[in-house]
Amino acid sequence: MPFGRRLSHLIAALFGLAGVMAFAGPSRADAPLVFADIAPTHSLVSRVMEGVGRPHLLIPRDVDAASFELSAQDAARLSRASVVFAVGRVLSPGLSRPMAQLSRSVYFVELSEVPGLPLPGTIDETRQSQVLQRIDPHYWLNPEVAQHWLPVIADALAEQDPVNAETFRRNALRAAEELGGINKAIANRMRPLRELGYFVPNSSFTHFEHAYGLRRLALTQPDVLADLQDLDTLRAQGLVCIFLPPDALTSPLAEALTRRGVRIGGLDPLGAGLELGPNLYPRLIGRAAESFVRCLGGDGPGVAD
Repeated sequence: MPFGRRLSHLIAALFGLAGVMAFAGPSRADAPLVFADIAPTHSLVSRVMEGVGRPHLLIPRDVDAASFELSAQDAARLSRASVVFAVGRVLSPGLSRPMAQLSRSVYFVELSEVPGLPLPGTIDETRQSQVLQRIDPHYWLNPEVAQHWLPVIADALAEQDPVNAETFRRNALRAAEELGGINKAIANRMRPLRELGYFVPNSSFTHFEHAYGLRRLALTQPDVLADLQDLDTLRAQGLVCIFLPPDALTSPLAEALTRRGVRIGGLDPLGAGLELGPNLYPRLIGRAAESFVRCLGGDGPGVAD
């Protein structure tokens, strides 16, 4: 090949490589060191950081956030972080002391404290902190809450990494628009189910229920597994579905529920089995919606697969 042609090919290849490098953005080595407490938070931060880097997951997926305690090794890792995103101390009390100790060198963002979150009930502004302590900490199960968090995440990252501020804010805007579409689609699916009663033995899906106006039935003594007469009380209130963790569904209980015409479902607030990353959060919310549709709107009693 003549030298001139070889040179033109080389220049074209170099320009192509420069284009690829520009499109890819800064390397991960240039990105801020970012941590997120749990998988749903990690997913939202991952979405905002796309094209720049990836956050690290702080609390292992097989560990309950409520019982998580920071090890010396974890504390050393956090001390080098630029920013740490956490739902809040109510969800993971074990982070309270590290957040206080490292707050001078590490930027902690406590997402449950973001102003203006759409929360269940009426907030008394004069006693806001006391009221918030009684709210279930699974805030992310309302997509509108996640939409409020996205620009906060982007601003915090932009403060630590001004070079990529535009990318963070653009990603957050696109993610918020996508979540808005998901939220509308789920609201349409939930609307026919609002009058149907269901029971779940804990309050972890309070924010999802609040988002879509669902009708969770309550008992004064909410251990429906202790006395099957409670099932008859709930059935009289319009119970059509009960959500149970897999290890609580014994054969006698399943038989009793089926005999009373009650469907059985499961709910997962953390995205178990879903791949960690930017797609986990929308898949988690979509899977929760599907669980309600199958259990509340299914045909006949039994386990809602």
